[in-house]
Parts: sequence; C-alpha cells; structure tokens
Amino acid sequence: MKPYFYSIEKQNQLKAELTEWLGTPWRHHCSVKNRGCDCIGFIVGVLINVGFLEPDKIVIPGYPQDWHIHNNEELLLNSLREQNYLQEVSSPVEIGDILVFKYGKASSHVGIYVNNTIYHSINNRTVIRTPFRDPTFRKRMTAIFRCMDEEVIE
Repeated sequence: MKPYFYSIEKQNQLKAELTEWLGTPWRHHCSVKNRGCDCIGFIVGVLINVGFLEPDKIVIPGYPQDWHIHNNEELLLNSLREQNYLQEVSSPVEIGDILVFKYGKASSHVGIYVNNTIYHSINNRTVIRTPFRDPTFRKRMTAIFRCMDEEVIE
C-alpha cells in the first residue's frame, strides 16, 4: 500500500478541493461545502469529494458539541485508529495527512495538512488555513494519520 495522495494529480485534486471549502461556515454535525461543516464533517466531505471515501459507507456517531470538555475518553482518536484505510504515522507529515489536536480533556479537532498549512473548520467560524508552524496548534497535535491507497474504500 502507498499513500492515497502519492501522485501529483491526486495532490492537485486535494489542493483544489480544500480551496473550494475555504470560508464554509462552521456548523455542528454537518458536511456540506459552502453551507456548513464541523472539523470532522470537513475532513469527511473533502475525502468523499476527492474519491477516497464512499459517502454511503461513512457513519459518524453522534457527539455533543462539548464532549471533549467533560470526557477524557479518546473517542475521536480511537475511532480514527479503527479505520483500516488510515495508518497512524510519526512525522514528517505529508500532503493529505490528517492531523489530530487535543482541546479540553481529549483529542477533539482534526485538520488536513498540505504544504506547511493546516486546513480545518474552526468552531463558530469557518474553514480556514493555519500555518503548520503555528505554536498553538503544534503543541496540541496528538496524532498524524495517513490515507492509504486501497482504491475506493467501501
């Protein structure tokens, strides 16, 4: 297996898709480009639109907006670890890697890495770009997951 975003074509497709999501308003439990998404919905929407995930096969369990403040169980991190199409890796990060960040008591935020930039949906704001070197995010990073190429995941 190799990383899904290994080829220049897939990298360019990802970059174009991420750019189209910029400014999408934050909306809890949503995943609709230009209409609304939270950080998890943003990642899922992007990966569906670039052909990595099948939309009817993705199930995101319900979670309260503030679950990470009151719960120290690593729900998000453990869920990502259970996905056979994602491989947890150590640095260096590569284009298309999913970055996980800890806020509150547990890992509760995700973004996609491209060229020293994190694309992510910020609570009560929009989908934005943040420099990867930003110390606020770097010190909170708990894991890196790589999308692995097994054709389309069903």
